[in-house]
Amino acid sequence: MPFTLNGIGTRYYGASNRSAHVDVCQKCGRSATISSYDTREWFCIIYIPLIPIAKYRILDDCSRCRRHHRLSLKQFSEELQKTLSPLRDAIKRSPRDPQPYIELIRTLVGWKMRADAQRELEAATRLFPQDVELTILDAQLAVDGGDWNRALSMYERAYKTEPQNPTAAYGYGWLLNQMERHEQAISILQSAAAQQRSKSGALYLLGSAQMKLSRWNDALNSYQQLFTLEPKYTADKNLLRQIRECKQHLGYQLTEAERRAGRRWWPFGRSTKLKPMKPQGATALVRPSLAIAGLILVAISLFSFGFYEWDRRANMEVYFDNGLDRAVRLDLDGKHLNLGRNNRTKEELKDGPHAVIVRDVAGKEIERLTFHLDEMSIFQSPFHDRFFVYNVGGQRVYRRGTHGFARNRENASYSEELIGMQRFFEMRDIDYPFQQPPDSISVDANSSSAVLKTSFNAAEDIDLPTFAMIRLRQGKTDEAKTAIEHAVASAPCDTRTRRTQVYFASTAGSLDAASDTAHRWITDCAQNNLEAHRAYQDINNENERQEALRDEYGRLLASSPNSAEAHYLYGRVENDPADAAAQYQEAIRLDPKLIWPRVALGHAYQMMERYDDAMREFAAALDMEGRDDSTAIYYAMAAIGKGSPFSALAKVDDVRKSHPRELGAIRARWLLAVAMSDWDKAAALQKNLASLDSPEAMWWNTTKLLRFKEDPTVDATIDAGLRDRNLQQLALNARIERLLEKGEFAAAAEMIAKSGKALQPSSAALLEAYAGGGLLLQGDAQSAEKLLADAEKLVVTAPKSRERKVAAAVIAGLRGSQSVDSVMAAAREADATAHAWFVAGVRAAVAHDSLGKRALLAHCIRASSDLEFPYLEVRALLLRSGT
Repeated sequence: MPFTLNGIGTRYYGASNRSAHVDVCQKCGRSATISSYDTREWFCIIYIPLIPIAKYRILDDCSRCRRHHRLSLKQFSEELQKTLSPLRDAIKRSPRDPQPYIELIRTLVGWKMRADAQRELEAATRLFPQDVELTILDAQLAVDGGDWNRALSMYERAYKTEPQNPTAAYGYGWLLNQMERHEQAISILQSAAAQQRSKSGALYLLGSAQMKLSRWNDALNSYQQLFTLEPKYTADKNLLRQIRECKQHLGYQLTEAERRAGRRWWPFGRSTKLKPMKPQGATALVRPSLAIAGLILVAISLFSFGFYEWDRRANMEVYFDNGLDRAVRLDLDGKHLNLGRNNRTKEELKDGPHAVIVRDVAGKEIERLTFHLDEMSIFQSPFHDRFFVYNVGGQRVYRRGTHGFARNRENASYSEELIGMQRFFEMRDIDYPFQQPPDSISVDANSSSAVLKTSFNAAEDIDLPTFAMIRLRQGKTDEAKTAIEHAVASAPCDTRTRRTQVYFASTAGSLDAASDTAHRWITDCAQNNLEAHRAYQDINNENERQEALRDEYGRLLASSPNSAEAHYLYGRVENDPADAAAQYQEAIRLDPKLIWPRVALGHAYQMMERYDDAMREFAAALDMEGRDDSTAIYYAMAAIGKGSPFSALAKVDDVRKSHPRELGAIRARWLLAVAMSDWDKAAALQKNLASLDSPEAMWWNTTKLLRFKEDPTVDATIDAGLRDRNLQQLALNARIERLLEKGEFAAAAEMIAKSGKALQPSSAALLEAYAGGGLLLQGDAQSAEKLLADAEKLVVTAPKSRERKVAAAVIAGLRGSQSVDSVMAAAREADATAHAWFVAGVRAAVAHDSLGKRALLAHCIRASSDLEFPYLEVRALLLRSGT
């Protein structure tokens, strides 16, 4: 351990990768900040560091007595890596199981790596937001960090989710007691005391809380239960003193042990000796010779500072960060390093060229790079901190955040910059490298300006496909293209990555380019290309090539009649749902383990309004391994279409329990809650979706919920959205749909006309067609014809898409120039039969078939079981007509 005598000896200087918590020191027994960090031991003279000795990892450094343990940093890193690698491998093997994540976090806490544990906890919580054990860990880390308000909210959430969890109950009660909220703590601690695992600790805290509220009899009863449970406490003098106090207030007779416990002299009390005060010495005069000592001290300080700066310049920090989905081995200038999946390590390198070769665990080379490190000039070095990052495979996306800390919240600020697709780069002047910034810092109380701090970390929530979409939305098409191509090169058969590439090609290029991209996917992944075929069909459906698809996949089926996938793919391009269902049934017969044919069969049954059959197929698909998240939504929609959303509750809730992070299951439950008018449940589920959905999607769902509730604030919410540049297009759609819902068809048409390019032409044409249909239902054929003619002009300007084809068919159907059967055929190809049923209902009304109109519009509502347009609008039409 470091030791100095008269300022000469060894000391620690510097502290990085710090992890700290408030606890009772095991050495001195006092409450203190217990820290663990990386540091360097120096030889110093007059406490000035001169010669570096070695690097250490300091463990459990007490802020009061300064006693601690230490390991050489190299040994610590190796042991830590050896311990963590199996845990990270377990996460890789079972990514949907929260237990490996929990073990990893607990292990990091055990190794005094609380900052890393917090980072892993945040990542795990995003995956499993409802997991009670993760919530409890979050609360415990918050307590360690002194953030009692956050800890309280986490314990409260865990306790409400699982009241019988002994750790949640005890921790919640302990914290309430510490915060002197004794009344609330008592009920929680009583619950904890009823469980064997936490009984003794809960009884002790319960008695303490009851004493604070002067409930002496209850406190005495709790302590006596504790004695019965744990006889060893009969020798605890502090507990005996509390029992003595309870009995004195109650007038009960004390035992001999309780009387002795109240004494303040030996052998039960402390003897405190007053130390005699030392006389204050006289003030000494400064000798002239001290001036020479001062000059020597200045010289040593300058030498020490120079040596420190030389060491900082000569030894440059390089982080090697592995964002690949597998462990790798690094050969760095002949030195061998093992780097686990989603892990990083730090090395100090000197000025000059360096070579790194990255291999997988089998020894196959992945990549190599030669880079050159240059020392900063002596003029720059004192003013800049820097480090370098080697991003293995260029897979990581990083976030550089600028945090403005201020005394007043309104003056605080935050901005960020994303850094992606860079294999080796330099970062300067980062206050929190690979660390989470603190929630607050000390600032000048008289200052109104913000203190800026900078953090740098891996953006765990953003992978390369997501980064590509962000850059595409920002208009940086070239960078987006490079990102998605890089992602495809690393994972050529990953479904999400390749679908993002197809979407990019359709958005930045054309539907033909997207079709070519999907076809390349089919070729690249010939051994497993079902998802590629699905993407190819989807994009060509958008390109209005349905007949060509039927011909192409008919040939594929003819060449492979015993292929389950061929039958399924041909069923997807069939126009008649009954014919499609036959193909799906044959696919299931040939390969019962294939999931998509069963989902598609359920969908075909739903289009035929065979809702019980649809729910049966969707339920079977939900029980299959590897199914898509959307299956739960289809199941809920079938129940809503059937008119009995409650019949899907049990199954959807089971899916949510087994897959709490699954977005589709949460959305399915939200749909059921809205369909059943369970507004409180719907609002609670929206909170769960807040961290998973985009702000735009959250606004749309919130507004939709207000519309279903007939909340008087809905119009004000839409008005606010119209003033927000990011929400303007969504809000415009919501306003027009709202006008249609209220039967203000002329006003809706006027708003469409004023919207200009704010709406997509096909969307605007469809909405205007509905306004025209509404006027036809009101008997105003002349005004309706004008609106339908305007809608036809709009649809001609729209680019090719399924929506354009449906809008054109709806307009023609409402004008009577296309048969209802023809409109239905076009709608089936686009999976939009609700619009065809609307046309059928309006034509029946024009023909004065009132009963037919109501029946057909009811079909339209059932077909809108996703609760999107035109569900509310047509429902309002029926209500106004008296049904």
